[in-house]
Amino acid sequence: MINGIGDILSRQLLEFVGTPEAIFREKPTLLEKIPGIGRTLASEIRKPEVLMRAEKELFLLSRMISPVFS
Repeated sequence: MINGIGDILSRQLLEFVGTPEAIFREKPTLLEKIPGIGRTLASEIRKPEVLMRAEKELFLLSRMISPVFS
């Protein structure tokens, strides 16, 4: 979803901040303290369009997992 952030950094981000939502709301200076996350990635994470893409992805995944029955 974010260039430069794969499985390992994603896991580290979650361990550091606790929840997926917190990743996108954390201060960039705190994100930069995570090994492998520099100023560029921290500012990329904080872009509003990145959060919007993540929310859209979660919405689509939730629809695939629990389809609506009529």
